[in-house]
Amino acid sequence: MKKKIYLLSLIAMSIAFTGTITSCSEDDIQLDSPNDINQDNFYKTEADFQTAILGAYNDFRTNGLFSNTGYSNDIVILGDLMSDNIINNPFGRRGNYNASNWVYTGNSDVTSLYENGYKAVSDANKVLSKINNLPDNSTVKNRIKSEALALRAIAHFEIAKMFAQIPTQGSSAVDSQGIAYITELNFKDEPKREANIGIVYDKMIKDLEDALPGLPTGYSPTGNGIYRLTQNSVRGILAKVYLFKGNYPKVIEYATPVVAAVSPTKKGDLDNFWKTMTNEGALFVLPFSKTNDIAIGGNYSQGTANSNFRMEYTVDKSFAESFNKNTEPERYNASIMTVTQLAYDKAGPIYAVKKYYGKRADNFNSGVNDGRYLRVEDVILMLAEAQYLSGDQSSALTTLNKLRDARYTTYTGGETGDTLFEAIITERRKELAFEIGDRFFTLKRLLGVPGIPAKYAQGIQRSGNGHRADGSGNPSAVQKLDPTSVKWQLPIKQTTLNIDKNIGQTKGY
Repeated sequence: MKKKIYLLSLIAMSIAFTGTITSCSEDDIQLDSPNDINQDNFYKTEADFQTAILGAYNDFRTNGLFSNTGYSNDIVILGDLMSDNIINNPFGRRGNYNASNWVYTGNSDVTSLYENGYKAVSDANKVLSKINNLPDNSTVKNRIKSEALALRAIAHFEIAKMFAQIPTQGSSAVDSQGIAYITELNFKDEPKREANIGIVYDKMIKDLEDALPGLPTGYSPTGNGIYRLTQNSVRGILAKVYLFKGNYPKVIEYATPVVAAVSPTKKGDLDNFWKTMTNEGALFVLPFSKTNDIAIGGNYSQGTANSNFRMEYTVDKSFAESFNKNTEPERYNASIMTVTQLAYDKAGPIYAVKKYYGKRADNFNSGVNDGRYLRVEDVILMLAEAQYLSGDQSSALTTLNKLRDARYTTYTGGETGDTLFEAIITERRKELAFEIGDRFFTLKRLLGVPGIPAKYAQGIQRSGNGHRADGSGNPSAVQKLDPTSVKWQLPIKQTTLNIDKNIGQTKGY
């Protein structure tokens, strides 16, 4: 019998990844999507549900999320190229050049995040719609239900922060246009937006908080301790959602136990961390473990030597030089490398992105490394910021120093007031660059936050530097994004709007 498939899942159905399920390892997550399952003969045993939930995890490895399509439209790079960390290289392929210069329109193909984010939502909802086929009080049932709820919330969160305002973006942002928050399979109706983005965040939080009790406790940076959601990782994600909502006491509530339980990666291990040779400090990781898997960092550059190295985006000189090579050499060298690039630009060296570039162990292909969705370093910085914005500067400094102690051989410290806030955001920029687009969303969510330095209400102002390490060469074509611009939110593709007549375009397009 033919079924009318849920629309947003249908849009992305053809993009599903394939793989196999073997044992308790990274490979477990790489398997067929639940969209490919014959539901009449499935969802009967615990093994069926394990396969289905791992398929939902696998959705986060698709285009617009952690998949490198060659068009620089995944979450690893998109937030960096839309902010002030990197500059388009004129000798590259001009991947997502329009997004890097905020010139997209309602017909732009900026990212596949919207379609594939809702595909992940649909797959999580399929699991939830059948979960009562498992016996009550089953440990497996409770865990899989919790994972499906949390994955549904995470997918909505990624869509919301890119396609809608963030609640702290302005005084009225919480009442601005929402997105569709889909909590059940619906084979008839086209999805509609929530009345405002505040409702969307409340629903994310409910899903995450409902998920928390059924997830495993404890922390292990090996095996499924990071490749599947746990209480630590979901607490960290809850802290982030509350940070975006502007509820700082809740950020503190959820971040504090995570920061107490998990230590950041040691500075001497940072280079190995980005080669997936250690997972110390990682909370939630998407596995890319096979030799034919995607090289995540390939949107930044390709090649192995000056003779064949091709840059897509270079690191801005002013950002590269914000690192202190004497006191934090390990973090700098794990994040940025200097390349002569003789084959394409003989005028001088450039700063290249190092994260995800190196070769992992066990004879894997160069650049094939796991995707890091959440690290404890991010949670430490959330906690420090929330403590500062709650008026507890002493605790904020202590929390910030937990990260700085793990990164610097020496630092001055002791900051107060605006200087302390600036230190927190500077550490966030340096620590989280080039891995999940954090910089753009930090600048976006700070636009309307009171009591912080005035520059954060002024939008994005790029440095004016060119693409080379000395600042010469070609600068970004557009240097400023005004704080009131609609370009802080992306438009929805017209092909999606043609299918779903109820959703409507992002306001302003």
